[in-house]
Amino acid sequence: MNTDDLIAALAQDTRPVSPHAIERGVLAALPAGLAVSAAVMLAWLGLRADFATAMYTPEFWLKLAYPLAVGVGALALGLKLVRPGVAPGARTWLAAAPFVVMALLGAAAFGAARPETRAAVWLGGSWDLCPLFVLALSLPPFIALFAAFRRAAPTRPAWAGFVAGLAAGGFGAFVYALSCDETGVPFLATWYTLGMLLSGAIGGLLGRRLLKW
Repeated sequence: MNTDDLIAALAQDTRPVSPHAIERGVLAALPAGLAVSAAVMLAWLGLRADFATAMYTPEFWLKLAYPLAVGVGALALGLKLVRPGVAPGARTWLAAAPFVVMALLGAAAFGAARPETRAAVWLGGSWDLCPLFVLALSLPPFIALFAAFRRAAPTRPAWAGFVAGLAAGGFGAFVYALSCDETGVPFLATWYTLGMLLSGAIGGLLGRRLLKW
């Protein structure tokens, strides 16, 4: 078979691909990953004991909003990165903005705390476990997003993998926040961030192998 015959044979079964096929794949896979994370959290850690009263505090909603913003921002960036030749544009700043805002809020809260309370505000009672819990609960959305992104064609697989892992870390941290009873903003800015970045780092390492063409 010569080259022209091969091209003709390959062209016989061409079918148009929807421009929103990737988004539909993510929307099909991600809710399942989040559901698994929530089920694991409830069975393993349970909701925080004061959930009913914590809902009326601003700290509770900040702790939910931060990782959710990270997840949504990173996912929006990832949906650009998995398309060959498409520049991420302003979505890079959208993904970075939650980290910048939380770092500023955390630094301000740490500076405003009395010197003798700063260690407690920063470390809380679970600083050593929090990033690990976030990472563990990020695994189901991590698998879901990698499965969806593998159907696309990222030209920078390590970068796409990092962003997919970061998005999964945000969603995992969101689920964990429903169980965690820490209230310090410096705690959130440090240890939640570390857990999400660990998920991103693992995604970057795996993306080199799992997301390449």
